[in-house]
Amino acid sequence: MARLLIAALLGGLVHYLWGTLSWTVLPFHTMTMNQAPDEAGLSAALAALPESGVYYIPGMPHDHATGAATPEQVEAWAARHRAGPLASIYLRLEGAQPMSPRVFAVGFLLSASSAFLVALILKAAAIATYRLRAAIGALIGVFLAIQADLMLWNYMFFPLDHTLAMMLDAVAGWTLAGLAIAAVMRPARPVPPLA
Repeated sequence: MARLLIAALLGGLVHYLWGTLSWTVLPFHTMTMNQAPDEAGLSAALAALPESGVYYIPGMPHDHATGAATPEQVEAWAARHRAGPLASIYLRLEGAQPMSPRVFAVGFLLSASSAFLVALILKAAAIATYRLRAAIGALIGVFLAIQADLMLWNYMFFPLDHTLAMMLDAVAGWTLAGLAIAAVMRPARPVPPLA
């Protein structure tokens, strides 16, 4: 168990440090995030929404009680969807302190928790070679990039440049964390390497 915890802390730290570097020093995230020309006007429009939550424009029609929509409502929505614009809005009306210590602490805990899961996978797999153990971390990053970022690109029409930046972040972060985790998670007993 001690080895799992060490791997989780070390892998989590590496992943966390990569995230800090990728978001604060390297330009590939900021290059894909635009600023609205009339931010004050847009903020006022968003403040008029009834509550914090996720909004999609155009919103799919449905009756909150039954979930049903008439064929006419669906066709009108589809026409607006085809015409655009499309937007996914993740709204928090009450605001938040930027870059608060809580955000960073939770970020580290999430990275360490994820690294713990990677360490569990490596423990269960009992892979003898460091290279193959480290490759698992990279493959987990690829899996995450496909399942999260490419899915959002496909279904929610996220911009491709932003999607690629997020994918690069996931793959690089888990490749680096995987290198650290693999160094700690050596099999307890020698296991013959895979052919």
